[in-house]
Amino acid sequence: MTLAGAALALTVTVSGCAGIDELVTRTKAASYQDRDALISSGIAASWVPRDAHRIRASRSLDGADMSVLITSKSGLDPRKCPRVARKSTPSYVLAGAPNAYAAKDVFACGEWSVIPTRGGWFGWTPNHPGESQTKPTGKPAVHAE
Repeated sequence: MTLAGAALALTVTVSGCAGIDELVTRTKAASYQDRDALISSGIAASWVPRDAHRIRASRSLDGADMSVLITSKSGLDPRKCPRVARKSTPSYVLAGAPNAYAAKDVFACGEWSVIPTRGGWFGWTPNHPGESQTKPTGKPAVHAE
């Protein structure tokens, strides 16, 4: 086998793993450079701050379940994201995300629940109806230091 043939075989094998993983787990992982790329992909996450970057996501191929981990120095808009008692947890956990089970409160951003990370935010959808139907309080949401 030539070097070019070996490289092609390796490429097919490696790229095929992602397809097999999607078939087995019924999830799709993706990365986005910034908020605009995330929104352009069709993901409805208006809560994501404008300075968000290094965005990683995992979503169900069968439903609306999704988790995103973003890097951002900005707080969340208090008109969109009131703080409420946590009633939901993510279907998918991303490496580096905080433990959602340890969070007593979340920011309810419509159908998304969001918790702070050391450098941004971790959000998941769908959340519990008791979270998504909460009225905003206007208190600012800040990320963890």
